[in-house]
This record gives sequence, structure tokens and C-alpha cells, in this order.
Amino acid sequence: MNIKISWDRIELRKTKSDEFEIDGLKNYEGVPGVYIFCREYNGILNPVYVGKGKDIARRLCRNQQMNNHKLLKGIEQSGNGEKVLYIGKLSCKGDVIDKCLRVTEKALIEYAIELGYALLNINGVKEKSHTISFTGDIKIKSFTGNTMTRRTKLD
Repeated sequence: MNIKISWDRIELRKTKSDEFEIDGLKNYEGVPGVYIFCREYNGILNPVYVGKGKDIARRLCRNQQMNNHKLLKGIEQSGNGEKVLYIGKLSCKGDVIDKCLRVTEKALIEYAIELGYALLNINGVKEKSHTISFTGDIKIKSFTGNTMTRRTKLD
């Protein structure tokens, strides 16, 4: 498969009722893709939650993710910095959109955890992970590195 993602950055705004609002969501109606809620602080981007949807606008509308109070509370409490959303529009050939979405979401989650980011699950709880440390012969460490982090629940 040859999967292409085109990213857009969207700032999350807080409403008077203390909820997040996404401007321009209509631009993503019927668009399949992935999305990452992030915290941006001192120029550093920290992913907080990774998701996917066949229709990004519908997935992120108030009836779906934006109404998930546990997840939104976790994003809000993810630390100092601006809360932003990155939407990745999916482009893949053939009738394999579901598979492309699953592969891309899983790859993004695994990569974030491998880099040491503490992601939230759909319930707003931090994903559990294992850290493996390697010592000994230096040649094998060119493959393994010094440490490796993997999430506890493997799909």
C-alpha cells in the first residue's frame, strides 16, 4: 500500500461553556483521515491522542469525539501550552480506505509511544507501556538502541 497523508493544523478554541471548538470542520465532511490532538509548548509539539475516521468532520463533531468529556478533560489537563488539532487527509489507491486508516492510526500510535509520548486512550486515560533497556555488546545495540518503548496492549 502507498498511503499519503496531507496535514492541516487547527487551533482548538475554548467556548464560554468551557468546551473545545474546531473551526472549519465543514471542510472535512466526507474526507477520510487521521487526526492528532496535541499540546504545543515552547515550540515543541506533544501528541496527546491519535484517532481516525472515514468522515473526519463527522468523527470530530460534537456527537462524537468533541462530546467525549473524559477524553477532552485528558487533553485539557495534558500540561501547559496551546491545544491544537492536526488533521491528516488520507489518500490511498483502490478500495482499501478502512485498511489504510487502521494501518496509519496504528503506526502513528506506535511511533508516538516509541518516542516516549504518553498518549491518552478514548477514555482519557494514559496508554500503558513497557520500557525495555538494552546493555552489552555494542554491535547489537545499533539495531536495538539503548531503550525501546512499546504499549502494553498490542493489536
